[in-house]
Amino acid sequence: GGLCGSATSLLRGAWSAGLDVTDRSPHSIYYVGMYSMKDVGLDAMVSLPGSNLVFKNTTGAPLMIHIKYDNADNSIVRVQMLGTKPFQEIKFSEAARERGYYVRTRTIEAKDGTKKEEKLYSSYRKFM
Repeated sequence: GGLCGSATSLLRGAWSAGLDVTDRSPHSIYYVGMYSMKDVGLDAMVSLPGSNLVFKNTTGAPLMIHIKYDNADNSIVRVQMLGTKPFQEIKFSEAARERGYYVRTRTIEAKDGTKKEEKLYSSYRKFM
């Protein structure tokens, strides 16, 4: 948890909503006990004064961030980004390995049919 858990939840909400993630640092070590392997590469570390999470509202309309903590559901935090949907569809890939990185890819299809592929890169040290 803490700041990194909150930043990770916000990252996942922003990434799923198709928002531009302009600044993000993954953890240096991926803690499987805190985050599952199915979510590898979708974490964000916050550490002052350097690492931060920054995303940009590119929808052209106001954005509401709805955060829900569900203690009855294994203490899960859910983040929803509510606003205008400026695209037709978003497709997400599972984490893949590419040149030593875990890579998450999303393909955003605009309403005019054009597609844009974006990648999120993460690398981790081994935990001893």
